[in-house]
Amino acid sequence: MIDFMRKAVGRAVSWAYRLAYYVAYGWSYKQLSPSAYISPLAQMRNKKNLVVGPSCVIRQSASVGGTVTLGRNVRLGRCSHIMGRVTIGDDVMIAPNVVIAGGSYGTERNGVPMVYQVSKTKGKIEIGSDVWVGANSVITEGVTVGDGAIIGAGSIVTKDVDAFSIVVGNPARLLRYRD
Repeated sequence: MIDFMRKAVGRAVSWAYRLAYYVAYGWSYKQLSPSAYISPLAQMRNKKNLVVGPSCVIRQSASVGGTVTLGRNVRLGRCSHIMGRVTIGDDVMIAPNVVIAGGSYGTERNGVPMVYQVSKTKGKIEIGSDVWVGANSVITEGVTVGDGAIIGAGSIVTKDVDAFSIVVGNPARLLRYRD
């Protein structure tokens, strides 16, 4: 009985925090669901460009910035970073220490520091629904990850990933398709 009460109190505190966060910061987002949980230790940048869907969980030390849309029930692990133009579908699991990053620096002109050169964008990053991104993975600009895909831990994704495929490695290569 005591364990049940402890869990019930924990759920009540969690919902109270979600509601308080929504009331305090909801106005500063493009769109924020009241059921989303954003850790007080997470960094949310450019909130006016962020859409956070229902039941999303953004863990501590994670950071989100740019023009980002998170669908329903997205789980962003600790110390993960999403930057640039990114769209993520529903029911996506992103493990700890994942980097999903758009943007780059120009490298065309020798003699001019790269930080001052015009960047060449490859487009936005799109991640479908029901995707699992393993720990310490990197997804680069211009990549589309299909629905139901699995990206193995430590993978560097530089090219599109087919739906229901499992990719691993650096650079990420097809291991097999899900049954």
